[in-house]
Amino acid sequence: MQFNDLYCLARPQVHTLSCGAARPGDFDEHVAALDYYDHIAETMAPIETRLHTEMHRVFGQGLVSAMV
Repeated sequence: MQFNDLYCLARPQVHTLSCGAARPGDFDEHVAALDYYDHIAETMAPIETRLHTEMHRVFGQGLVSAMV
């Protein structure tokens, strides 16, 4: 949940998030993401690098390039 919140908030087109919570503790996870808000770029960069590396490994360069 925190990754999703930060991923969305890192985009200049996104100004608000609509959060759903299946359990009361889920809302706490959304709020905890704000601890990283001032450092979104540094927090997200290594995660996005790992994600893209895995996408290339699983789907191949051609398909990933077409998706992005």
